[in-house]
Amino acid sequence: MSTLTDEKPWVAPAPVINAEHVSMTFPAQRALDDVSLQIVPGEVHALLGENGSGKSTLIRILSGYHTPDPGSVLEIQGEQLPFGSLRASHAAGLRFVHQHLALINEFNAVENIALDSGFGRPKWIDWEAQAKEAERLLARLNVEMDIWRPLSEARPVERSAVAIARAINTDSGRVSCVVLDEPTSRLPEPEVEQLFSIIHDLRRDGIAVLYVTHRLDEVTAIADRVTVLRDGKKRGTVQGSDIIRERLVELIVGEAIAKRRATHSLRHESETDRCLLRLEGFSAGRVDDVSFTLREGEILGVVGLAGSGHEDIARALIGAIPREAGSLWVGDTEVRSLTPRKAVDLGIVLALSNTVAGSAVKEFSVSENLTMSSLSRYKLRLGLIRRRPQRRDARKWIEDLDVRPSDPDATYGRLSGGNQQKVILGRSLNCNPKVLLLENPTAGVDVGARQIIYQRIIEQAKSGLAVLICATDLEDVTSTCHRVLVIRAGKVVAVVEGDYDERRLMSLAANGGDGDPPRTSQEGVGAHD
Repeated sequence: MSTLTDEKPWVAPAPVINAEHVSMTFPAQRALDDVSLQIVPGEVHALLGENGSGKSTLIRILSGYHTPDPGSVLEIQGEQLPFGSLRASHAAGLRFVHQHLALINEFNAVENIALDSGFGRPKWIDWEAQAKEAERLLARLNVEMDIWRPLSEARPVERSAVAIARAINTDSGRVSCVVLDEPTSRLPEPEVEQLFSIIHDLRRDGIAVLYVTHRLDEVTAIADRVTVLRDGKKRGTVQGSDIIRERLVELIVGEAIAKRRATHSLRHESETDRCLLRLEGFSAGRVDDVSFTLREGEILGVVGLAGSGHEDIARALIGAIPREAGSLWVGDTEVRSLTPRKAVDLGIVLALSNTVAGSAVKEFSVSENLTMSSLSRYKLRLGLIRRRPQRRDARKWIEDLDVRPSDPDATYGRLSGGNQQKVILGRSLNCNPKVLLLENPTAGVDVGARQIIYQRIIEQAKSGLAVLICATDLEDVTSTCHRVLVIRAGKVVAVVEGDYDERRLMSLAANGGDGDPPRTSQEGVGAHD
């Protein structure tokens, strides 16, 4: 019989990925500086950092896209990985599921999964065998879906599952680690848990997962260990009870900046009784019989589950979604008909997420994108543009919002997601709005840029701007808003103010029943108790 004294001590398994002293120098930048990282089998290892911290460079080195500086060591399951070889990375068992998934939406799940490993015999395709393989891979992930339906008709989480199934298809070689790059950036909140379940299944099978994200709540929920990069350097690896939001923020942005984060104490200082926007019995798109007021200096949040209708409110308020019923008042004036152009003339401006097609012109410069919504201010006769005041205003917003690089002539499409979002916010503020509508203002934005955006929203409200935030990411409202409207099935089911957190808002959006009761416009929705 074995005793405690003769039992062998527990030893950590050999790492799947062992990266030591990895550096990467580009002509004008040192993107990685002496970074070391170990990932063990069956581990969910989160990789965090602001845009530009070096995460993408490290992933590209793992994939074989980049060759690091001399002296860098990268071993996969104990074997040296040849640098700069996509084929060698694949053969070593590294698989990558990128934010944009690289799927063909016109194809079904069977076709997309087979694209990576091949369709079998060279002269004809055994569709029955391909379907069985697709079903096997998806069943391994506990996902049930119509494998013959085009992916354009599939749910977002189903498309993610197909991308992961394709990655773990052993017909194209062994699988040791799956890299998930921003896997939830396009998932509605209820489907995030299903993705987590898929990740748990990968971990159960001994596959390591390198999880790259900006969403810290997901990290605290799923990660076994977390490594943080900042300015190309490794700032720390934490695990267990040390994986807490405050600690992660300090590592990501630095202790000094973390202490300046927007908090609830910054609210409630600027509201007045002057009503700038009022809805009564308003219906448009999926919104049904909604009433509320928005006051000068107030930041009002609107949240709900995917498909609840909260997504339609901002666009309906500029006339992009036609009104079907109800009244809309801007100040003391009732607006009977509304178009996006008229909304701007009334002082109502919508800022979309940078992830939405058409939110900006990627080929234009930062200066052009910052001023394109207020070009009439810079026009001369014959359509000529006064470039000096245009660049002056562009530089003002670049400095105010800390847009990087700070070059007005930089191409917008080459900026990081956070800096693109800053440009969109600056463009909207350059219109001198009375009411600013924000739709998912920090989608795909890192922690540092997120705090700058929150701080600017709060500062603008202090100066008298009324702000309405329609958000999928609940941190957008918990960090900024005086009040929050919770929408379910197109209707306001709760009005929450004072002390609230993301868990309470999600509970109300899903179930209702434990928040402040919704109040009618006659009772003064938006009035403070």
